[in-house]
Amino acid sequence: MRVVHDVFKNRYLFVKDEKFITLVPLSLKQFYDNQLKLKRNSKAEESENRNLIASLEMRERLDSAKKKIRELVKSGEKN
Repeated sequence: MRVVHDVFKNRYLFVKDEKFITLVPLSLKQFYDNQLKLKRNSKAEESENRNLIASLEMRERLDSAKKKIRELVKSGEKN
């Protein structure tokens, strides 16, 4: 693949899968908006992970409680 850098327009040009591709730098606004979007996605992912961990912990507690109840029922049947 051959890449050409246009120094005057500050862009890169190349062909990929028989299509011409032009890469240009982001404007400051685009860069800022992109950073905000990444931060929002990161916070949403973090919140989702916390919720998943909480639900797994709750499931473990429920399983433990069920096990204790079964043990109590078994011990009650023996007596």
